[in-house]
Amino acid sequence: MAQPMIQLELGRYDASMDEPRPRRVTVTLSPERLERARKRVEWGKIPSISAWVEEALVHHEGQFGWDPHALQDLLDELDREYGPATEEEKAWAQRVLYGP
Repeated sequence: MAQPMIQLELGRYDASMDEPRPRRVTVTLSPERLERARKRVEWGKIPSISAWVEEALVHHEGQFGWDPHALQDLLDELDREYGPATEEEKAWAQRVLYGP
């Protein structure tokens, strides 16, 4: 008996599924801060208290030296100074970072 031919198209359901998703955490806020955050949501300044906390953390990171673009800036500077990494150097970095 012949098997029916079924064509399966294997692919990603949605490209956004590969993107890192925010994680849910619990934080403790002073009553005053919580009230200020709630008022900002109520006034339409921010969409949620989570967005308020995220905004505060991004501001804090920038103010205290962690810049999400800092690594790329460093790599660009190294490329300008020493030239782009060779395939051998990239392979070495892969082994060091991720193992053999």
